[in-house]
Amino acid sequence: MDSGRKYKSRGQPPCDACRKRRICCVRLPGALDCALCQTRQVHCTYNSVPVPKHGRGPSRRQRAATAASSESTTSSSQKEPSKTSTAIISSSTTGMSPKTNSATLAEPTRWITQFLGLSGDQDPFVLRHCAFDADCYKRLDWACLRVSGSISNSGDFGGASFAPAQFAVVPDTHLDARPTYYPSAETWHRMMSGVERQRLLAVYASTIHTSFPLLDQQQIASSLEGPLPSSTTNNPDSRSLLLVSMCALSAHLARGACSLQHRRALYQYVFEALPIERRHPRLEVVEAALVFLQRYASINRAPTTPGLWSEIGAVVGMCHELGLNVDPTGWHITVAHRNRRIRLWWATYILATFCSLGLGRPSYISDDDWSVPMLGPEHFSSSSSGDFSNGSSNGSNLSGSPSGIFFGRGSGSGSPTGMSPGMTNDARAEDEQGQTNFIIMAHLAVLLARLLSSFYSLAAVERLRHAAPVDIHLLFLTFQQQLLQLKALHLDRRPSMAGAFLDSSGFVRLAYHAVEIALCRAALRNLDASFPYYTSVRLYAQEAVESVVTLLRTLQINQLRAYWWNPLSQIHFSLAGSFLFYFLLSSTTEEEIDYWTAKIKEYRQLLELDNYGFPVTRLAATRMALLASVNNGDGGDNSLQTPVEPSHHHASSFASNGEYFDGYLNVEKGN
Repeated sequence: MDSGRKYKSRGQPPCDACRKRRICCVRLPGALDCALCQTRQVHCTYNSVPVPKHGRGPSRRQRAATAASSESTTSSSQKEPSKTSTAIISSSTTGMSPKTNSATLAEPTRWITQFLGLSGDQDPFVLRHCAFDADCYKRLDWACLRVSGSISNSGDFGGASFAPAQFAVVPDTHLDARPTYYPSAETWHRMMSGVERQRLLAVYASTIHTSFPLLDQQQIASSLEGPLPSSTTNNPDSRSLLLVSMCALSAHLARGACSLQHRRALYQYVFEALPIERRHPRLEVVEAALVFLQRYASINRAPTTPGLWSEIGAVVGMCHELGLNVDPTGWHITVAHRNRRIRLWWATYILATFCSLGLGRPSYISDDDWSVPMLGPEHFSSSSSGDFSNGSSNGSNLSGSPSGIFFGRGSGSGSPTGMSPGMTNDARAEDEQGQTNFIIMAHLAVLLARLLSSFYSLAAVERLRHAAPVDIHLLFLTFQQQLLQLKALHLDRRPSMAGAFLDSSGFVRLAYHAVEIALCRAALRNLDASFPYYTSVRLYAQEAVESVVTLLRTLQINQLRAYWWNPLSQIHFSLAGSFLFYFLLSSTTEEEIDYWTAKIKEYRQLLELDNYGFPVTRLAATRMALLASVNNGDGGDNSLQTPVEPSHHHASSFASNGEYFDGYLNVEKGN
């Protein structure tokens, strides 16, 4: 908003207040006063007239800017740009900063977007007075992109949104997005340019994508068929990071397709490049982080999930940075890009909510701070980029593409359900089931978020301490009814996969039982055994945990082949194991003790049996072994246990307390 810019008429004269400040006079259809005067609670007046300035020629800076603009326009016309790109480039220097260096006048190739929040220092209500041209105020060093809250070409006011949705856009070269310590891509580039890359991506498309349909089908097809970007060798970026994450996740499932040395190189590249890309995220960076979160642990001896919660927080932070938590339905973007943003948000929401349950952490996401619509089958479509959600003639990629801010490159016509037309019936059924499971997980995550807030938050724990047992049971019945409705409406209506090569339904059934266990565990903790309905709650909990044991016992070979969401499934199996120990410790009769002892033994045997070809059960098997050893007196406080012959397995049990607590905990351990 250069104060020296001449006012451009918008079909109506500016009021005195806007003319004095030399800003655009924004007036809603049917409004008597402009937005500025409404904010000041005054009426618009039109007494002043523009004062012509005679005898003043263009300054030296303006002449240099005009020459640079004409050169860029000439060079771009030789490449036959689109109508939208031509409009942006021709107006790119109208608001150039006086401090812009001549070295920065070249058109940037990659942009970085940042969503403008309502309380930020870049006030979107102030920036809406920019001299927007086709919903973009662009300079060569900075731009403001407006995707909602403006008067569109059709005449309506941006979907009647009161709060404008805008992005600040800067070239990535201005933010040191590619520092000198960015990891080299020579190792994985030599590997992925050959047959090995094709095999890994084929495994991702056939196994992982059918269970975790985060990416677009056309996006996967282009990575399979198209060559690597020409800039990948010397200057890798976030697009290559997503490609490496897909190959790294597939390396564990593609037996013989990737050597151990190449697998380590893939992991090393992602571990080094992802923290750098996370500072200035794009959509493909969020996709790469979500895909890489699904990796299996390289060392399974550890009974913990180190770094998982901090990685979840980083993904949530990137989503907020890109505005993925805001409803993009009325934005001036393509349908394919809108669906992509909705899928990314729901994948993040699902992982954050279920990991909050499994790790016992407060959620990073507040229900008051997101407005994305519920995920549906229509959000997995692969519409062409020329199809816009509101009929506007320009779309936005919002992810920093080489084509500039307005990125309208198509991803193919696609099919209505987002599947390739040449797919077989089994492949279509597998993709349909993966999308249905994704939608069910979104519904479960919303219900689980309310459950965690009602039972497991610190404020809820304090409230339940003073609540009457009848009220706690009523709250339990409310969530139980909601779970049964969700099961009847969604879980029981999933497409049947009998006889199919891949069946990825196991993880969504496991997630449903995990939510049941979370509900019953909270209710049993707050209800006394003398309560009249305590027995009914305990029976419902018993059915839930036994369903997990039955699921593990009746696993079919087509379910073992399918990819299960990780690390959620690992945590859910572990939750069921700890709940089995709860039933054993709360048993009051010899029959109950024998029953739950046998059930724990069976569950541990099933976990160990599937551990060799099904790594999803490794975390639960390790933690069950630890709980069993503590219960049998193999560890813990030696003064309360029978002495056991020391061995290398239990050496840590005989270490002094000061070895752990004095050096690593900033608390005083009581005697």
